Amino acid sequence: MIRYGNTHTVLLQQGSDELRFSNTMEWDKTLEKEVLIVDPAVLKRLRLDPPPTNMEAMGEEIHELLKKQRMRTPEQTTAIVYEKSLKGIISRFGVDDKQFLYDADSFITPYIMHFKRKFDRARPRALEPQVKPCIE
Repeated sequence: MIRYGNTHTVLLQQGSDELRFSNTMEWDKTLEKEVLIVDPAVLKRLRLDPPPTNMEAMGEEIHELLKKQRMRTPEQTTAIVYEKSLKGIISRFGVDDKQFLYDADSFITPYIMHFKRKFDRARPRALEPQVKPCIE
């Protein structure tokens, strides 16, 4: 249990510090292969600070997610789901070139997957079942 001041607590599952993405969910095999197309020397030069892994920091993050989740309206959920669609991406970023968007996604995905695998951080819902993402 993590406490914030006198009024807030977040309960984390026992053994949460041992939970990782790799032992709570499955990697998308297609995305996993994408990392292989990038030169390993390039990946070694990239730097990204690791996300917090201590229970207190993760508890604060989960507390914030639960707070935002309670405040989320049905209209906001609809907007989030729409923004994830191709039409929503085009609308949000003003880029009406589908091939450009596919190319940009193909370019960045291997780097994202590299860091996801490197940090192997469990999704918040694996640590706290009350966390309900509105998109997967």
